[in-house]
Amino acid sequence: MHKALRLALMAATLSLPSACALPASPALPQPLDQPAQAAQAGAAGSAGDAAALLQAMLAEIGNAPCSVDAQCRSIGVGAQACGGPQAYYAWSTLGSDAGRLAALAARHRQARQFENQRSGAVSTCAVIADPGAACGAPTGDGQRRCRPGRALPTYLR
Repeated sequence: MHKALRLALMAATLSLPSACALPASPALPQPLDQPAQAAQAGAAGSAGDAAALLQAMLAEIGNAPCSVDAQCRSIGVGAQACGGPQAYYAWSTLGSDAGRLAALAARHRQARQFENQRSGAVSTCAVIADPGAACGAPTGDGQRRCRPGRALPTYLR
């Protein structure tokens, strides 16, 4: 009797419209052949290919030249499964277009969020603090480049 009751309850549950139904999943991102295409692809709903978008971001960042710390910034990259960026990259206001880089980062975040949802990825939910960025010491070629700074403790922010 218990088995029949369970089957009846399961059938009733499956036939009811669910208030907790998941929204329709977005279309799969289309692979992009060139980093330039990644930057110019589709509307906001089309997340694009995460790998191509990351390459486009790295191309936009370039070697991040600087002469003072004020020329260096950091930007969140990717998306952890339970929120927040996967990492922060240092970039230079001298060598990068801030608007283009922000747009690429947003599209890359969307692509990674889609990949996380599609794969059922989980993460530790650890918060990765923005380390900021600073102008590093001259390298072997005599050039200074932006590098990740040091994250301030929460109570000092």
